Amino acid sequence: MEYKIEYTINSEERAKRLRKSGSTRLFEFTRALANKFGPEVYAVLGETNKKLAIRSTQNVLKELNIEERDAISAVRVLSYLHAFSGTSGEVVEATPTRAVRIERSCPASECWDYEYCYKVGSLPVAEGICAAINPKLTVSHPKYITRGDDCCEFVFELKE
Repeated sequence: MEYKIEYTINSEERAKRLRKSGSTRLFEFTRALANKFGPEVYAVLGETNKKLAIRSTQNVLKELNIEERDAISAVRVLSYLHAFSGTSGEVVEATPTRAVRIERSCPASECWDYEYCYKVGSLPVAEGICAAINPKLTVSHPKYITRGDDCCEFVFELKE
């Protein structure tokens, strides 16, 4: 007797589950390594993520034909990258010297904790974006969903 078992999952649901699965795996692998080898694992992986973000940002700048090297460019790159990750929010301020993005929903927030976001995940990526765009560009991340805040907040500032 032959059994035909098939499932059809729409592309949106498939992407959502893949993002969550990937985020969970990264977090759990990192936590296991930190438990075995110590908290310095977070610093090593955070620096690695920052370097990856520098390369990604360079590619996005070319892909989107962004020539400016200011705060607006940084928030554009972050918005683009977050569109892929399924993170949703909006830019609430955008000038060449200061740009702010608020994230209201992040699929990774269901499986990451604050320490991971701060040391490995979102902050190192934002720092990599700044490093790739302009050495005078800085970022702060004063709010984190994973810390219990109502949103994540990214503040890019171009220092003189």
